[in-house]
Amino acid sequence: MHPVSSAPDVALCPACGASRVRVRAAVAAEVEVGRGPRLEEWTVMAVHLEDGGFDEGATAWCTACGWRGVVADLELALR
Repeated sequence: MHPVSSAPDVALCPACGASRVRVRAAVAAEVEVGRGPRLEEWTVMAVHLEDGGFDEGATAWCTACGWRGVVADLELALR
């Protein structure tokens, strides 16, 4: 996922109007493992990250003012 620029005057945070907030997103990881030096150990050989995402119930927060809520709250702020 790459950052996307937005117009600086778009208020996204419902509390302070900040144009940027953070959203907790889920990402799936596929981990390739092999035997470690000892039988009871595993060694991570490779990690492959899959695309992730979030829905309207995902946790959201504003680093500018400390507001906490969910993505649905942000969607209401944009209307």
